[in-house]
Amino acid sequence: MADIDELKKELEKHRDEIKLKLHLANMEAKDEWAGLEKKWNDFTSRTQVARSGESIGEAAGLLGEELKAAYQRFKAGL
Repeated sequence: MADIDELKKELEKHRDEIKLKLHLANMEAKDEWAGLEKKWNDFTSRTQVARSGESIGEAAGLLGEELKAAYQRFKAGL
């Protein structure tokens, strides 16, 4: 019976560690998503303004490519 109690304690420890890591990963994902949303809003604003000037359009295009790469990294991390 003592072996089972020790096994239970060890499993509880691993379980708690995993739960903590999942919680922290979730918080990191939320923070990263918030950053991506900020870039998305910036991108959409710039695309609206881009119609009025070539250099702004180029900047919006670069931001769009950066956002695309960030979305791909985020998706791969899930």
